[in-house]
Amino acid sequence: MKYQENVKLFLLSRLQNLVPAVIQDEETARLMFEALERDGHQCIQIQSAPAMYTEELLEYVLGEFDNFLLEAQTNEDIYKAIAWMLPRYMQIHPFPDANLRTAMLLANNALIRFGLPPLIMEDPNIVQLHDEETLLKELHGGSQNCLYLARENELHGYAFPERGSEEVTKNMGYLEPLLEALNSSDMQ
Repeated sequence: MKYQENVKLFLLSRLQNLVPAVIQDEETARLMFEALERDGHQCIQIQSAPAMYTEELLEYVLGEFDNFLLEAQTNEDIYKAIAWMLPRYMQIHPFPDANLRTAMLLANNALIRFGLPPLIMEDPNIVQLHDEETLLKELHGGSQNCLYLARENELHGYAFPERGSEEVTKNMGYLEPLLEALNSSDMQ
């Protein structure tokens, strides 16, 4: 039991400090580092927590995230809280699939609750490849993308169809069952 407690303390400490994962094969580590460095990445954080601690670690990270949001005094504090939460959430990796999508939903939920534009990230996978400072810049860029989309009605050369057009009507037909399910659920 003492061993498990020590492992838990180690993992909590690791999440607090986000020590990048250590790759056993030195040559693989060197090649990965060089490739990521060429792409401008400052930090590598790719390792999940043992399953037996997932719930507790997730509770810790989400609890701290909520505390940061409650104590936020400025919009920048909101973005900093998200930049703190995202890599830690991804390191816990609580689900077999959809971890990044879930983490981005948490981030966008926080932004929308505080009246800030949600994120449209160029590449959301950068969450695991950048330090918090670089991630913070990417988050600002993601919100700017959302504002640009709202203002210009296009992003990355894709112009969205006009309201009421045949394409919009067709797409809404696909979304209607989902919207009905969401509206009828108790997700308040």
